[in-house]
Amino acid sequence: MHQIRFAWAKAEKYVRQADLPLKDRLEKELLVIAQAPFAADELKGRFHGLRSHHSNHQGVAYRIVYAVYSQEETLGVLHIGTRENFYKELARILE
Repeated sequence: MHQIRFAWAKAEKYVRQADLPLKDRLEKELLVIAQAPFAADELKGRFHGLRSHHSNHQGVAYRIVYAVYSQEETLGVLHIGTRENFYKELARILE
């Protein structure tokens, strides 16, 4: 199992400040990612090399984007949020 590391403080803050049911769901999804990091979709274009895990909670679509560092067996979580404007926000983070 890969170790999860938040590569961007805003992603960690998003989980920390979420209401309890959403926080529990996101933590479970992060464990799923840690156990099978290559199961998520690999992104293309300017986000090449990153992976996007999709999840739904109470009818809202969420995304978790991360990078896999195989040699260190870690995952760098870059961004977590709702699907709406997600990739625009990710582009701002990566600038």
